[in-house]
Amino acid sequence: MQKFLNLIKKIASKKFVLVIISLLLGIVAWLLVMDATNPVEEMTVSVDISFENFNAPAQKQLTLVSDLGVVNAEVKVTGRRNLLNKLLPRDFYVKADFSSIEGTGSTYLKVEQPVCSKMGVKTVDYYPKEIAVSYDRKTEMYLPVKLDFSESILKAGYEIISVTAEPDSVPISGFATQLENLEYISVTLSENVADNSVESDRTITFIGRYMTSGGDDVTANFDTEKVVVKIDVAKRVPVIYTLRGEPGEDAYFISDTASITNILIDGNSTDLVRLKSIDLGTVDITGATESFTKTFEISNFISSQLYPADAEQRDAKVTVTVEIGQYETRVYKIGFDDITQAGRNDETYLYTISFADEILDEEGNLVVTVKGKSEQLDKIRAATLKPTIELPNEGIYRNRNILFEVPEGVELVGDYLYDIIVQFVPQPTEAPTPVPTEVPTEVPTEVPTEVPTEEPTETPEETEEPTAEPTETPEETETPTETPAETEGPEETEAPTENPTGEPEPTDEPDV
Repeated sequence: MQKFLNLIKKIASKKFVLVIISLLLGIVAWLLVMDATNPVEEMTVSVDISFENFNAPAQKQLTLVSDLGVVNAEVKVTGRRNLLNKLLPRDFYVKADFSSIEGTGSTYLKVEQPVCSKMGVKTVDYYPKEIAVSYDRKTEMYLPVKLDFSESILKAGYEIISVTAEPDSVPISGFATQLENLEYISVTLSENVADNSVESDRTITFIGRYMTSGGDDVTANFDTEKVVVKIDVAKRVPVIYTLRGEPGEDAYFISDTASITNILIDGNSTDLVRLKSIDLGTVDITGATESFTKTFEISNFISSQLYPADAEQRDAKVTVTVEIGQYETRVYKIGFDDITQAGRNDETYLYTISFADEILDEEGNLVVTVKGKSEQLDKIRAATLKPTIELPNEGIYRNRNILFEVPEGVELVGDYLYDIIVQFVPQPTEAPTPVPTEVPTEVPTEVPTEVPTEEPTETPEETEEPTAEPTETPEETETPTETPAETEGPEETEAPTENPTGEPEPTDEPDV
C-alpha cells in the first residue's frame, strides 16, 4: 500500500499530468453545462416516401389495382435540442422500390430505413416499414356459350336436331383476377320460349349471363352480351303397314318385322304438321308357304318437301320381313287298352266295338295323326291325347267320333270313328217270357214233325240263318265305314218274323 501511494505522489509531481487532468475536468464540466442547456431529445418527423422504379411492374404487364394510401413515413429521431430544432423533412431520405414486385395479387412494398443528412441525429424508428399493394395483369379470354334447354319446349312428336349459338364463344378482356373464376356464358331457352310451342325451326336472340365456376351470376360486372340461338327441329313419325290375307295350306303366320319402325323427318314445317305417319300400304301374305321380304322406299310415301333428317337415311328403304312356318304332322299309336271307355257297365250291357280299318295298323293299334307347330308337337305323347269312346245305352250306333284331348293350335288329321252295338246281358231267371236263347233248341225238333209239306224242308234253311249270323257278326263290325251317311243313334231292329209254325224266329242278339 505504501508503494502505491508513493507512485501517485510521483506522478502528480509531474506537470503534464496535471494538464491532462485539467482538460478532462473541463470537458466534463462542458458536458454538464450542455446537458443542462441543450439536452438530447426525441422527435418525429413526417417524411415523404420516395417511390423508386414505379413503372417496373408495368414492364411485366402488371397493373396496380389498389390505392397506395400511404405516401409519408413517420420517422422518430434523437439528438440535441438545437439540432432537432433545425431538422427539416428534406434532411431525410425514405424510399420504397417497386422493382421487387413480381406477380399478380396482393403483396407488400418494403419501405427502407430512413437516412438523415444531419450529423448528431439518429433514427430510432419509422412507420410504415411496408405498404400493402395489389397488382393484376390485363388479359383477354374467350368464354364458351352454354345453351340450357329441355325438350319440354317442343310439341309432341318433335325432336331437336340441333341448337347452335352465334357466336359460340364471346371474347372478354379484364384483369386476370377478375376473369379467373369465369367459366361460361349461359343462355336459357326456357326464359323466352314457352313449353310445348316449337314445331318448326326458330332463330331467337338472348342476353347471355356471365357465370363463374361456382355457379354465381356476375353479369352485373360486365358489359351486356347478345347471343343469337338457332333451333333446328324435326318430327319423328311411325312407319306403318297392314298385313292382308292368310298363308297357304299347311302354313301359318309367325311374325312380321320392319327394318325401320319410325323415322325422323325434316323439311317444310306445314307439311310436317300434316304428317302423322308413313303408311307403306299392305303386305299380302295370301297363299304364302314360306318366309319372304318386301322393300319400300321412304321417299315414295312422303311429300317432296320432306326428307329424312339423318343424311345417312336420305335414300332410306324399309324392308318388311314376314316369317311363315310350316305345320308338321306326327303319328301316334295307341293300344285298345289305352283307350278310355266312358260309361262302361258290364253288369248290364254287352258291348261290340269296331273301328274303321284305315285308323288301325296291322297289330290292331289305333293310329292317330295330328298336325301343328313343331314346338307344340314336341310336347305331345300318345298318352297325352287321352282317347275316349263313350259307351251309350242299348242300341246300335254308327260313325261315332273318338274323343281326344289336343292342345290349342293342334288339330287331328282325318276322322276317327267307331261303331258300337250295345245289348242287355241275358238274365234267364228274371225274364217274364222264355229267354231267346232257348228258342233255337226247340225249333229244330218241332218244325220237321208238324209240317209235312215242302215248306218244312225250306224252313230248316231259314232257321239255320240265325245260327250262321252270329259267326258273321264280327265281319260286319269290322267295316263300320261302309255306312258313313248314317247318323249316330240307335238303329231300329225289325220285328222277328214268324215261321210256318207261328212261333217267332230266334234273333242273333244273345250271340252278339
